[in-house]
Amino acid sequence: MRYLLHFGLFALTLITVAQADAQGRHQPDRHASVVRLEPARGVYHPRHQLAPYDRDAREIISIAAHWKQATANRDRRGQWVADRRLDAWLDREIRESVRHPYNQRYVMHLRALNDELIALERHPHRGHGRHGYYARKVRILDELVELSKWQTERARHRGRHSIQMSFAYR
Repeated sequence: MRYLLHFGLFALTLITVAQADAQGRHQPDRHASVVRLEPARGVYHPRHQLAPYDRDAREIISIAAHWKQATANRDRRGQWVADRRLDAWLDREIRESVRHPYNQRYVMHLRALNDELIALERHPHRGHGRHGYYARKVRILDELVELSKWQTERARHRGRHSIQMSFAYR
């Protein structure tokens, strides 16, 4: 009796799966035509794609300005806070950028600058004058700001010239 029940459920499942269709009707011929549909304007607005890049650029600009201001005022606590924010920003930015397929170059630059920062923090008293700690740190911060601006412009350009197509079977 149990085997008969299992066989009946199996047959019912097979029949249900074989006749499934998105519109709920069976199509005897399997020749489907593809129809091109235009995307809705409100859903694919480029401003939605650029928001994270703009936020990241504004944040690194704020961090760099905060660190430079704290350095000019000889505020050690302000420098420490800016360094912690910078570390968190770099970690988050690398983690988020690795997920996107076209960000390899950006991630390589970020990792290289992160490695420079780590080496600089390990040996802060190497070099003097224009090759000293503060000059090198300012150069790295400026490169991070420029890199983030470049990424934002790249995203803006990609959003403006992207092809957005959707297809439906009829």
